[in-house]
Amino acid sequence: MKKLIRSFIAVPLTDQIHQNLAEFSNQHGLDNRAFGLKPVKSDNIHLTMKFLGEIEESQAAKLSAALDKVSTGLLPFKVTIRGIGAFPAWNRNPRIIWVGADPVEPLQKIYSCVESVTTRLGFPPEIRGFSPHLTLARVSTQTDQLASQLKRLSQLTPEPFFGEMMVECLVLFKSVLLPQGPVYTALSSHMFTK
Repeated sequence: MKKLIRSFIAVPLTDQIHQNLAEFSNQHGLDNRAFGLKPVKSDNIHLTMKFLGEIEESQAAKLSAALDKVSTGLLPFKVTIRGIGAFPAWNRNPRIIWVGADPVEPLQKIYSCVESVTTRLGFPPEIRGFSPHLTLARVSTQTDQLASQLKRLSQLTPEPFFGEMMVECLVLFKSVLLPQGPVYTALSSHMFTK
């Protein structure tokens, strides 16, 4: 029987941005399960480029080789992590609370490169459009407390600012689902070298 690995490709965040996101989540109740939220552990927050699902161990080596080729054609660039939003929208049964990243164009370029190589390796193309974001929490139950909390979040001014960072690598992550939450481990890291 072949061993399967749950995996995804993402841009990792800096420790400072992880800390800023954790503080914000704590200040605004996004880490409070009693509100009907399922928070993402701050250390697990990242900028996903492609969720691969269950892959065979042999595919990990092929993916790593493909990501090496992608990364050598990319230049490092700076992104700003800021803003707050909800999918599908604040006023339309929000399911995910997220933070934005911009500029979008260079992130879109990375996404397109990753999508191209993974499709060539037999992974299904993404149907939804790419919207760079960091998931802070998922809504598990709609509650009155949550509704008022989300209303406050949607009206925050100025928009929250979490910091700037250099995007200079892609990471192929392994995800192990445990009762206390997922544990992510880097299988390979691919520095931009252009």
